[in-house]
Amino acid sequence: LQLRAVGRLRKTRWIATAPAPVEIVDDDWDGWSDHPAVHLTLDPWAGPTARLVVMNRVVLLVMHHAVADGRCCWRIAADLCAILDGRPPRAAPLAPIDADVVAELSLPEHEDPAPDRPTPFGAPTTAAGFVWARRRLSPQPKLLAKLAVGLVAVRAERLRVGIPVDLRRHLDAPEGEVGDGNLTGVAHVDIDPAMDAEAAQRTIHAGVDARLAEAHARAADALRGYPLWLMRWAGRRAAQAQRASGRSPVSATLSNLGRLPLTLGGAPVEICFMPPFNRGMPLLVTVVGDPHSAQLVAVAPAALADGGRLGAVLDRMCEGLTS
Repeated sequence: LQLRAVGRLRKTRWIATAPAPVEIVDDDWDGWSDHPAVHLTLDPWAGPTARLVVMNRVVLLVMHHAVADGRCCWRIAADLCAILDGRPPRAAPLAPIDADVVAELSLPEHEDPAPDRPTPFGAPTTAAGFVWARRRLSPQPKLLAKLAVGLVAVRAERLRVGIPVDLRRHLDAPEGEVGDGNLTGVAHVDIDPAMDAEAAQRTIHAGVDARLAEAHARAADALRGYPLWLMRWAGRRAAQAQRASGRSPVSATLSNLGRLPLTLGGAPVEICFMPPFNRGMPLLVTVVGDPHSAQLVAVAPAALADGGRLGAVLDRMCEGLTS
């Protein structure tokens, strides 16, 4: 997975480069407060696209989202634990790209959502970068649906929620051989204030079953022929317009990576996933857990969520769900 991009337009491709750098830092960071290492940037053209930072209490794996998704990072974390336990890591087969996975599927038509949904926050500021926050949750059924309902309660109006879907479910391969890489699509669903967790769960499942995420992945492939500078420019313009209007295509993205029962020396390893920062997305949330504990991490643009606004939204969103 240590890759960098070469080429132009549709001839762009990944090539293998040197092993990912490992940094040893004498630092007692506990993984809950902010830290400069969290804000490391990775350049897919210059490389590296992966970096491992080992501190006294925390191991921080930073991956470029163009290369890896949450499931891939999960597998790398499992490999690291296996190596430290003296066990060999599993094989890491090359993955197809998302467009290859959905190429032959029967899918609905996809249209990018209109920027007509509110963000969970108030008026933007001029702050740059991102802010993040972490919470411990109580493991329970329908956790993602309950979080969606809690988020809608913050604004008391309909919000559009993105639900990342693992496209590996379409690969005909044993569980341990489905490949790494970024193989995620996003299903967009509307959550109404009148919905309870049961109704929200049905809505989320209906969006996944309709293969909305696969249709999104196929539509996104059409952008591969455009220059990256043009896409960055268009993305910045869109983000500026959304902040000016207070409306966005997607109010928040909620990702549940499921159970992650990692152990080291027979003891459980506490782990969480920080979603990637995207200035055009008002709020990204990941949840991982096992039968004993669950972790939530949220990332938002500082312009929308600085000054304690992210924490306030999470407190309302997670009301009754924290451990």
